[in-house]
Amino acid sequence: MPSGVFVHDGMKEWRADGIPYGSFDSGDGRGPGRTSGSRSDPSYSKSSHSVDVVGAEDSEIDALVAERLQHKMMRSFDKADAIREDLRSRFNVLIDDRINEWSVGGDFGEEHNQQRQVADAFANRGYIKS
Repeated sequence: MPSGVFVHDGMKEWRADGIPYGSFDSGDGRGPGRTSGSRSDPSYSKSSHSVDVVGAEDSEIDALVAERLQHKMMRSFDKADAIREDLRSRFNVLIDDRINEWSVGGDFGEEHNQQRQVADAFANRGYIKS
């Protein structure tokens, strides 16, 4: 008996409305579930919820985030991670790769902050011994 629950591993989402992921489109040609922060537009921008950077200009942060993206695209993850950690330690800048935004202090808006908390809790959960 079908339950009408569908899981999309790539988007890490599930739905229980009986509509499979392959049978709808977002209407903008990017496919199901794609948003403006999708992989088709890899550029990053400052979150509208971010406070101002102390000790640097937004353009400097944008340049470092763009350099990090280039290293990621070249699969040089050690260098990309080093840039991310440098941004975090020097300017308190956090980068959200799911929405392609950066923010001083990590504020991406209430909805995205809640999603990040749930994702962090899920990623850091312990295993239950059975």
